[in-house]
Amino acid sequence: AVQRMIPLMCKYVRGYGVNPLMIKKVIMAGGCVNLRTYRAGESHYVMITGMDTESVYIFDPYYKESSLNESIKVDNTKPFTYNRKVKLEYFLSASKNELAIGPEADREAIYFCRNDEILEMASE
Repeated sequence: AVQRMIPLMCKYVRGYGVNPLMIKKVIMAGGCVNLRTYRAGESHYVMITGMDTESVYIFDPYYKESSLNESIKVDNTKPFTYNRKVKLEYFLSASKNELAIGPEADREAIYFCRNDEILEMASE
């Protein structure tokens, strides 16, 4: 068997190191972010795969058939990219709302990127 190396770096960050600017930099560099968020008030982990000026695109392992609210739309037609489209304003909430980034002190994420210069910008 041929063994191949995947040029992918990752960095665990928490607290203030998990911020919208860093998430956007990782996404724009072709990476993704595993983020601790909330579901029913409890810790829940999702993968952020995209971001634009209006929405955050998330792959949530919890299967759902219909949209959760006006700010979270379910889209099960793109299973290899995302299945939730969350309004950016809602996502940026410091509350423990479902799929929001949450309180700064409680944030946890793993940034995955092929560009180690981007990851060096992230503070732990």
